[in-house]
Amino acid sequence: MQRDELVTILLPTYNRPSYLKIALDSAICQSYKNIEIIIIDDSPNNDSESLCLQYGNKLRYFHREERGGIPSAYNFGLKKISGVWCKLMSDDNILAPNCIEKLVNHAFKTNLQILYSDYSLVDEKGIELGIHKKTNYSNYYKFVFSLWKSMPLNNETTLIHKTCFDTVGEFDSNFGSMSDFDWHLRACLVYKCNYIHVPEILFKFRLHKTRASNLELSDHESLRKWNQTEIKIREKNKKLLMKKNIQEWKYFELHQKKYKNILKPYGNPSISVWRKTIQLVPSRIRRFIRRSWNTSVKGFVEFTCPICQMKDIQRLLYVEPSAKSFTCINCNTTFEKKHIKINYK
Repeated sequence: MQRDELVTILLPTYNRPSYLKIALDSAICQSYKNIEIIIIDDSPNNDSESLCLQYGNKLRYFHREERGGIPSAYNFGLKKISGVWCKLMSDDNILAPNCIEKLVNHAFKTNLQILYSDYSLVDEKGIELGIHKKTNYSNYYKFVFSLWKSMPLNNETTLIHKTCFDTVGEFDSNFGSMSDFDWHLRACLVYKCNYIHVPEILFKFRLHKTRASNLELSDHESLRKWNQTEIKIREKNKKLLMKKNIQEWKYFELHQKKYKNILKPYGNPSISVWRKTIQLVPSRIRRFIRRSWNTSVKGFVEFTCPICQMKDIQRLLYVEPSAKSFTCINCNTTFEKKHIKINYK
């Protein structure tokens, strides 16, 4: 069924005109034509403004004198939108040509719904690094328990109905780049928004050194603060739900054990007896055995994940060389052989 509701693409930018142009072109060239594009520019110079003016009436441009961060820019833009649907993105990412069309056509004729898709990961030059396929949860509680643990979706792959923002409210700028985790936990746990998974690659997520989340996770101290922020977000939403409906919180707490299988510790799969035994062997001998096994017997191979840089072999999935893809257990990214160089250690 074809839909024709107005979709607003909300795109904050900060001093990255080269990336912004690619993002804008991907938004303007959508197969779905009933869209409006709103740019919120926090840049200290006029480079992004000059670029946006070249597009004329194809977008609406707003410049803010003081930089407030992405959550603040989203909140500013939400007051300007006219669309029934809102597509959030940032200036360094890319929409597939049919992204909006696919998402809208998967929507139901109800309010309070949020659609999200799979996506690919690209580097600074736009070269594909891997594919992120999200889980299609069978019911609400499986999804909300997964969300309680960590973000099971990428905020920028979402298409959000305007009634969700009217009900859930704005992003909490106090949580910085983790404000999306807070907002989606609030939307799902407290206000029961309906999440719909679209199992198609509709978005390109760019990885580069200047990305805020990369900078925040650059060392152990930053990672500790990140985990503390997650705890604060859970506590905040727990209080909100208890205030709104304490029986619902008790039900949620009671049934967490039922879905314990999806609440495994992050990046810490069980270690087999064989792995524990082989660790007792000197590393030099282990390398020789692995190389002989991989080349002669064609057994398992190992690789270092180029996305999360995980080098701990206990957190990587071993597969046969004949397999078409590899998966990192730590960040759940799938790689085809063309994406990575396999290291024999």
